[in-house]
Parts: sequence; C-alpha cells; structure tokens
Amino acid sequence: TMLLDALDYPTDLLSTTGGACDVNFNEILLKKYIDAVVPSIADGGDDEQYGSTVLADIAVLQALSRRVHYGKFVAESKYRSDPDGYQKLVDEGDAGGV
Repeated sequence: TMLLDALDYPTDLLSTTGGACDVNFNEILLKKYIDAVVPSIADGGDDEQYGSTVLADIAVLQALSRRVHYGKFVAESKYRSDPDGYQKLVDEGDAGGV
C-alpha cells in the first residue's frame, strides 16, 4: 500500500504537442547515475552496507527526478508566456536563449 496518496496534478500543466507531457527522464537518470555518478564517487568492491546504500540511492534519484521533471513545468511556463519568442529561439537552435 502507498504511504501517501498520489498527487492529482491538473492535466493541462504540460502541452500534449510533440508528446511533451509524456516525456519521462527516469530511465536516463538511472543509467547515468549507475554508469557515471556512482563510479565517480564510490570505490569498487563490497562494503556490505546494502540497506543504507539503497536508501541513499533512492533519495538521490528521487531528488534528481523531481528537479528534472519540475524543469519541464518551468520550460512550459516560459514557453506559454511568449510562444512566438521561444519558438524563434528553438528554431534557431539557441539553447542559451531558451
């Protein structure tokens, strides 16, 4: 059973155009975490700290996921504030401007 009820977000927070509302970065975050982050911060081998390690990994991955996915809402909000201006930046490939 869930400890907390699922959050009920409004359905129009993200555009359905181009599938923006369906983008989920969790698979990418997990792969990068396992392949790049963990090897750069931990020595190889077994320290037998499975429980505490799992809890720390989960906390980090959840925080990263929240941060990245909240960014989708920020990007959508910025775009909605000036669609023509942001579309121009996107068309020009101006990542810095976006």
